[in-house]
Amino acid sequence: MKQLSVIVFGLFLCAGASSEAFAQRKAVSGAEVTGTFRYYFTGRFKDSYNEILIQALGGNKLKIEMKLIRPLQIAEDRVSVNVGEANGEALIQGDTAGFTPEDAIDEKSCRIRLQFTEPGTLIVTTELGGETSCGFGNGVHADGTYKKISDAKPKFGVNSSGYVEPLLRKAVSGAEVTGTFRSCHAGKYKGFCNEILIQALGANKLKVEMSLIYPYESAAGMNVHQGRASGEAVIQGDTADFTAEEAPECKIRLEFTKPGTLDVTMESGSGIGCGFGHNVSADGTYQKTSGAKPKFGVNKSAK
Repeated sequence: MKQLSVIVFGLFLCAGASSEAFAQRKAVSGAEVTGTFRYYFTGRFKDSYNEILIQALGGNKLKIEMKLIRPLQIAEDRVSVNVGEANGEALIQGDTAGFTPEDAIDEKSCRIRLQFTEPGTLIVTTELGGETSCGFGNGVHADGTYKKISDAKPKFGVNSSGYVEPLLRKAVSGAEVTGTFRSCHAGKYKGFCNEILIQALGANKLKVEMSLIYPYESAAGMNVHQGRASGEAVIQGDTADFTAEEAPECKIRLEFTKPGTLDVTMESGSGIGCGFGHNVSADGTYQKTSGAKPKFGVNKSAK
């Protein structure tokens, strides 16, 4: 995946993409890849962001600087922000670049893919390694969909952070939090949804049940990986901290950002660490589909 053409910065199509990968474009310009790209978090930290600076150098190369964070609410009035930085050069072919940070041991310990799927949009995926092998802080990663906020040649080496202090709602009602919430996949998987059932119990406690899926295509056709979690969460203000009964090390944050909308963030543990199937995650923005008291323990698919 690594070759940038000279002068015009035309990028050639990379063969062998998997069925789950984005379709690649044959060429993108140097002007398109140069600039500042940001990924904004959801939920409580929706104004905070990860930032990637990119400049086309010619000779098949891009200069890259990543400024990454992972904000965590560790107490009602305390936020901890873990950070990660990465610098170096990437080689590119078609619309996709393969990047290994200078501080990584080698390409086998950390490799990050950057794909310019359309003008102004950059999809970033960690293909090898995790926060430790890539040199990032705990829970910090570069993955996500980034949007271009500036076409200007970036100023590298500037010390800055994407953390912005959040504004919080003071309280939400039991009626607002009780019900069924869904976050549905897009595109050809739009009929597949993650579902969260919630009931206010009183005394700042919520009963929670999650039915999660990750749809994908295989040689045998459409298939799904699944994940389930249940237990109680403690809510303060508009935000609840949920720990799955099946995996005490798995921490998930539920934020009721406005009536009918729930933002979910996995704060510690991976999908597998939470007892979920491969690539299954609870992360996302959920919309309330019913205000009725949920029926817990019903064995059903989240499709």
